[in-house]
Amino acid sequence: MAKKLDMGFWHLGKFLIDKAFSDRHYLVRKRYYNFSVRTFMPAKKTMLGSYNGLSGYIFLYGMATCSKRDILITFLHELSHHIETMDNGSSGHQPSFYKIHIRLLQTAIDYGLLTVADVSENKTSDAGNAKKLGRMLKGYCKNEGCVIPDTLDLAFLNEIPSNNTFSLYFLKQKPLISCFSIHSFSSVVKSEI
Repeated sequence: MAKKLDMGFWHLGKFLIDKAFSDRHYLVRKRYYNFSVRTFMPAKKTMLGSYNGLSGYIFLYGMATCSKRDILITFLHELSHHIETMDNGSSGHQPSFYKIHIRLLQTAIDYGLLTVADVSENKTSDAGNAKKLGRMLKGYCKNEGCVIPDTLDLAFLNEIPSNNTFSLYFLKQKPLISCFSIHSFSSVVKSEI
């Protein structure tokens, strides 16, 4: 189950990167794909996620106990660290990080993955300051017309065994047409840049 979750988050991250940063050159976005995701069922006491800038690994904890909403917000938080590291060589919680994070959150809202209320009411400390993010998203209106393509299979989110109210209208999408290993794709990206 963990490998299915890991791959699912990677594909979701790639999709959101392509949509959120469509104004950036393809080779820049392609460099952003050079990350891997590892999911763990138990939660850590102090965090739901972490990012290792040296390895490019995003670690997500609490698959068995946290809501899908909180896990998704945490994933976007850690993905923001990855993108900032790719751009600047390091990442923290400076304004440049929040610009990236807000852009990913807005894209997730546009595609119906989250709502502004989901972000504002988020109780996880590691997914960012909910009040600050809520203020930054205040007045943001969903960009209508954004539709999840059939090629992006989000059914992997059903593998998260938690009781929550996070519902996605697109969980019945068709499976991915093609699938490949995160590690083999990462090595391709490294060798082409």
